[in-house]
Order: sequence, then structure tokens, then C-alpha cells
Amino acid sequence: MVDDIQRSVSFYTDILGFNKEFEFSEDNPTFVSIFKDDIHISFFKREEFVKEVPKFNDINLGGSFVLNIEVEDIQSLYDDIKERVTIIKELYH
Repeated sequence: MVDDIQRSVSFYTDILGFNKEFEFSEDNPTFVSIFKDDIHISFFKREEFVKEVPKFNDINLGGSFVLNIEVEDIQSLYDDIKERVTIIKELYH
């Protein structure tokens, strides 16, 4: 569930190289599924999601989560995206 589905999808597609798999409502997407290799991620627009599950209307988005993705050459990926994102912590081995 995201507030800005376009921004979320753009990060994964433009920066990390994911592709759109499915998009519900092209003009104003409310649900988008993306993929890269064997990784699939889905985003649901908050304002539409709470219509289905109203309990989520009062939950603040934010915080953090841990997502581990195994890559074969982390240094190449890091070098490729480091100028296009804000680096919070430098890569370490």
C-alpha cells in the first residue's frame, strides 16, 4: 500500500530496472505489479485499498522494513544507481 503509486513504481522501474507486469487503470493506476527476473512486487494505491479494507485508513504509512535481494554483482549495481538515488549508507563488503 503506497500513497504515491507512480513515484513508487518509477523508482523500481527507472532506477532498479524492473518492468511493469500488470497495471490496473492506465490513466490513474490503482494497482501495479512489477517484476525483474524472479522478483515480483505489487503496489496498491492507498485510497483504493482502504475502500476494500477500511481498517487501513487510520494507519500511518512510513517506518521501515527489511528487504533482502540476492544479486550476483552488487558493486556493479551500486555503481549503476549511486548517482540516481540518495545513498544513506555506503556499500560495504
